[in-house]
Amino acid sequence: MIVRFHISSKLAGSDEGLPSPWGNIAEALVTALREKLDDGDHPDLIHVYGLGDHTTHRMLERAAELRIPAIITPLSSLQPWNTKNAHSWTKLLTGSIIVASSQIEYENLQAVSAQWRVKLIENPIVTTAVSTDDYRSRMLSLYEEAVSRHDQEVRQQIKSKVDALGESDAAICSILQQVLYVHYQHHRGHITQECLDQLSNSMIASNYDEALMAFRLDTLQMTDFFAQLETLLQERSNLTEGFMPIEAKPNKITETRKI
Repeated sequence: MIVRFHISSKLAGSDEGLPSPWGNIAEALVTALREKLDDGDHPDLIHVYGLGDHTTHRMLERAAELRIPAIITPLSSLQPWNTKNAHSWTKLLTGSIIVASSQIEYENLQAVSAQWRVKLIENPIVTTAVSTDDYRSRMLSLYEEAVSRHDQEVRQQIKSKVDALGESDAAICSILQQVLYVHYQHHRGHITQECLDQLSNSMIASNYDEALMAFRLDTLQMTDFFAQLETLLQERSNLTEGFMPIEAKPNKITETRKI
């Protein structure tokens, strides 16, 4: 799993003042977590420590645009008495997982907004009752949970979109769902080889009306993307021209979006 970490400048401090002790805590926690994670340009999830600055706000906006799940550990940067800061983040944080570091912070965060998904995971910097291994294990489990839940939600949204077409051909519906999922991956900036191979195999093994498939692709406004995707499948997987329901176009699908 690839996780992109970000520590708010509000925690890290600035050149004009002393670093915040919360910034030191965040750095120590990120170091412990990175030991068990992969590196890469296309994160499965982002984990933000601290809030309150423009860069952090923009990163969370960008994650929402690319449909990348986010976890936020405020480290006291969201509190009921800081209503101006807290309420300005309410809409942006809805849908993300917010990790409280203590029981008091957990209760305070729940008091700020009932829409937030708040988890309590104490860390070894704040309390000696938790070891680094315990914290790392719980956070890694939370990462897996967040990514899995997000993926299930995306797939359900795609299924609902295809179901709305009223199409009775199961093969066409299955292929359309896979195409939309590949399009979702493309929007995030990285199409996996597994999904390309699965789509190629489905198109080769399925018996369906190609004219009806072309009509459904047009209804979903996926015709141009799919025509380029056919070429990509030919280049990177095992699809051949005889199994392409519409005329292929030169592949201009690129994977450049990063957060």
